[in-house]
Amino acid sequence: MASPRSRTQLQARELRDLAHQVAVQVARNPLTEELKDRARALDSCIRAWECAADRERIAAGKPLPGSIRPEPRKRRERVPLVTQSAPVPEVESMTNSDDLHTGPATE
Repeated sequence: MASPRSRTQLQARELRDLAHQVAVQVARNPLTEELKDRARALDSCIRAWECAADRERIAAGKPLPGSIRPEPRKRRERVPLVTQSAPVPEVESMTNSDDLHTGPATE
């Protein structure tokens, strides 16, 4: 036996196909009283099916799609990268003129 969800999907597909067939008949043939009556009856059936499917959804406790929004994410507190202030080691500067070569080597 088919699950309720697949049964509902199957019924929806069948009604959609039937509505398409009637719409094609209305478009191709002159509009007779019989065709008008069939179109009205199909419209009533589709509306009744939609109402029944909605009531079934409500009874199952399922909300409409998009009616429940996810909660906004909580912002995490920023954690500093350095937790303790450690002394920064001093770098000896290389300002000694003997270490700097500014021009071509002349010996």
